[in-house]
Amino acid sequence: MKSKLLVPTIAALGAIVLGLGGVSQTIAQEGTHAATPIVGASQVAVVIQDVDGNDVGNATFTEGGDGVVTVEVEVQGLPAGEHGIHVHETGVCDPSGDQPFSSAGGHYNPAGTTHGGPPAAADHDMAAASGSPEAGTGHGGDLGNISVGDDGTGTLTIQTDRFTLSIGPTTLQDADGSALVIHANADDLMTDPSGNSGGRIACGVIFPPAEGTPVASLTS
Repeated sequence: MKSKLLVPTIAALGAIVLGLGGVSQTIAQEGTHAATPIVGASQVAVVIQDVDGNDVGNATFTEGGDGVVTVEVEVQGLPAGEHGIHVHETGVCDPSGDQPFSSAGGHYNPAGTTHGGPPAAADHDMAAASGSPEAGTGHGGDLGNISVGDDGTGTLTIQTDRFTLSIGPTTLQDADGSALVIHANADDLMTDPSGNSGGRIACGVIFPPAEGTPVASLTS
């Protein structure tokens, strides 16, 4: 897995709400433009789509003053069962080809660690979280599993200090952006590089690459 390098630009499209120095600022833009880093970005809203382009969920990433990021995910219309969920290293969700969403690259892994579980047992409906490895192990983007019920819906809430939204050595807001990916199978929380979690069935851009069209909206 590659280490992510910081580049002080992102692409912006539409109305973006930024939190800078504790002050909210709205920037309306048309077309694709390069923008300076969102130094005080504290929250990102992500739309999750399946391989057919259907909206199947949403996620919110919120960074607190202590640098800990809370990730909240809601999905619908997915197969029942446990599904591995990870932050990936590239903010491109292309469903085409034999391996949908391979454009998102591997797991976000700035520390170059081996695959593991989430930082700690999470506040969500997955019993396997209690068996996650100790804090500090696993990829930066390892979030464990999301449990989907027979009705196709599922939720996940987890906190992590393995990445940030704001600019820094572990920011998700770097040259090639980042994405949230949901897999077909459960993550076993140990097998490198992806926990035997199978193909990628849903994807959402967290931060787009420096040049491209974003899917995320930013709020503070």
